[in-house]
Amino acid sequence: MQGVLNDDSGHPISGAWVQLVSPSLHKTARTAEDGRFRFEDLAPGKFTVSVEWNGARAILIEPFEFASTVALLRLTLSAQN
Repeated sequence: MQGVLNDDSGHPISGAWVQLVSPSLHKTARTAEDGRFRFEDLAPGKFTVSVEWNGARAILIEPFEFASTVALLRLTLSAQN
């Protein structure tokens, strides 16, 4: 699974921590300069995604079903999050 994290103006957010959590898994990835992140070797399941950036933490996606080896998450972190 891969994704990109942008602010609400569409600019990439680098250096944020993206966490992918399920009952049996906890993975963390750091966003690159272009806002991209990647989680490898995921089995299908139900996951929650959260982001930590500049000391703030926000849950962006409540539990969702991941059923494929190819998925792209487009996340937006806004001032309201």
